[in-house]
Parts: sequence; structure tokens; C-alpha cells
Amino acid sequence: ADALGIEYKTGSIEGLVVSMGNTLVQYGYPQDALKGLVLENVQARTRGNLLQTFAAVEGGVVVNNGNRIECALGYATLYGDAIGAFAPIADVTKVQLFGVARTVWS
Repeated sequence: ADALGIEYKTGSIEGLVVSMGNTLVQYGYPQDALKGLVLENVQARTRGNLLQTFAAVEGGVVVNNGNRIECALGYATLYGDAIGAFAPIADVTKVQLFGVARTVWS
């Protein structure tokens, strides 16, 4: 981002994820319900939700970063990693993407 002059923000989603765990407890789930794959997917969906909120505030859209294989196999968290409105590399294989990256950075 610095090399391309792109503004970016950093922060923590920990408070939101903890709140999700607390909400689950209110609905009768055990305190340790958020673990393993469930926790990973909640984190991905939380990031996706935040990105969509940031985009709405900024008047933009979220770009989906999934490539052809990830999209074809569903190797992304629905409403998380696959939340973007525009998927510029959806038809690119990982090998092709590495080639594009080498071209851009050389």
C-alpha cells in the first residue's frame, strides 16, 4: 500500500468477536462455542462486515480477492472472504496471479 500510495487503516476485530461470543451465550450456547473453524469463520465474516461498512461510509465497494480455484471450490467464507462486489481476479489461477505479480513488481 505504501509503495502504491494507497491509504489503509489498521485495527483490531477482537472486541467484535468477543461480543459475538457473549451474544451466543445469551442465546444459550456454551461459553466456548467460538472455537476452531467456527471462530475462524466468525472472524472472516466480521472482517467482511467491517469492510462493507467502511465501503458504505466511503461511498465505495469491496473488492473480492478470491481467485478462480477459490471461487470454484468455495474455498472462502460466505459473507467473509467472498463478500466483495467486484472480483477482478476471479478468472485467474494462482499460477497466473503469481505471473501478474512478477510482471507488476519487476
